[in-house]
Amino acid sequence: MFIKDFLIAHRIDLSVGTSLELAVDELFTNIIRHQPIVKDPVVISLKKEDNQIVLCLKTSGVDDFDPRQVPEPDFNSPLRELKPGGLGVYLVRRVIDDLQYEYCPEKRESIITLVKKLET
Repeated sequence: MFIKDFLIAHRIDLSVGTSLELAVDELFTNIIRHQPIVKDPVVISLKKEDNQIVLCLKTSGVDDFDPRQVPEPDFNSPLRELKPGGLGVYLVRRVIDDLQYEYCPEKRESIITLVKKLET
């Protein structure tokens, strides 16, 4: 809901929200599912810069997990040979224009930054 409110406030076409909501949902779910314990809140921020939207997910007290390193699924393999996992990150890469990742081992803090370009 906060993405839709942001888009309305900035007079951005609501169709952009579908990509952002899918990306946030998938990455947030991965943080919760794959981290041993997430005690601190996941902080999600949105801002409009020039002709793009920048969305950040910041998490403290977590292990290093770079979503850019998740291999793409092999769609040419027989179904029985496919292993679970990775499809969500694959979809995020397809709907977002840029995905950046930073990790600070001292703070055990990760920042995932997504960039969605706006049509002119």
